Amino acid sequence: MISKQQQQWFDQLNERNTKASEVFKLPEFANVFRGVIDKYSDSAHFIYELLQNADDAGATAVSMTLEPDRFIFTHNGTVRFTISDPENIVKDREAGRLGHINSICYIGFSSKAGADAKVEAQIENKIGKFGVGFKAVFQYTSSPEVYDHPFCFRINDYIIPSIINNPRYQKYAHTVFVIPFNRKEISAERAYEEISQKLEDLRFPQLFLNNLRTINWQAGGKKCHIAKALDVEGESHGIKYGVYHLSNSISGNIGNIGNSGNDGGNDNGNDRGNGNDTGERKKILLLSKTVSVQDQGMHNIAIGYYIDRGRIITKDIQNLHCFFPTNE
Repeated sequence: MISKQQQQWFDQLNERNTKASEVFKLPEFANVFRGVIDKYSDSAHFIYELLQNADDAGATAVSMTLEPDRFIFTHNGTVRFTISDPENIVKDREAGRLGHINSICYIGFSSKAGADAKVEAQIENKIGKFGVGFKAVFQYTSSPEVYDHPFCFRINDYIIPSIINNPRYQKYAHTVFVIPFNRKEISAERAYEEISQKLEDLRFPQLFLNNLRTINWQAGGKKCHIAKALDVEGESHGIKYGVYHLSNSISGNIGNIGNSGNDGGNDNGNDRGNGNDTGERKKILLLSKTVSVQDQGMHNIAIGYYIDRGRIITKDIQNLHCFFPTNE
């Protein structure tokens, strides 16, 4: 149960953002939110945003369930949602203590922007931050839901938070995002198809993330387990190294998997169904170093090489993934 102070701040945030939303409904501002969503030309890009936010929250495991009318994302991160005084957002942002609920209901106003040097150095390497990135979920929904004890709320009109009185998806020590397919511009069938394809295309998305080790997803008759397990690690000449075992198995028979919320972060990978499993196993050498970038603070640079019997595999060509800091 949230405290009286938290409830007061939540009500104030609801009131402030309800008034602000009226401005964006005027014809001259009608395309503001549309522009935020359209910046992600990649279908179902929000999956990457949620994975990165889960890693930032310290999550080691993620489960994703795709249903005909919704998408459920659960992680076991240790950072719980907070709320701060809506009347003090500028100072809170500068001090790096802007509430998660405040941030997720704003646009272009994350805790990073405007932070002082000390605070900025602490959060510089966070890839995913609640703000514009999370708005990618509005490709498919008009009211995403967040369950993170003691908070259960949905976001309407992109920025208006409202309490959910029936926390059916709430799970102890887990954060759950529910994305109902209720956006009128896109059918539930199309949303299901695009997200299903994105899930099947995932290939070790946790490779360069700091905490995330296992990802499980299920959709229709398929269940997939993607794992990253540390073999050995160390440091030499200022460069950190680690050898990891990667595995990606997919089964056509999902077996007894329970409901979406019950698989959130405790799956050890042994329950993979009774169908014909397919997938891949690889070993990779990851090298990383923290460097100072002028006027940009400290950044972690990482590169990976697939290896086999102690040798680097040069014929395995992969896409290059880059993450660039922005002021949004």
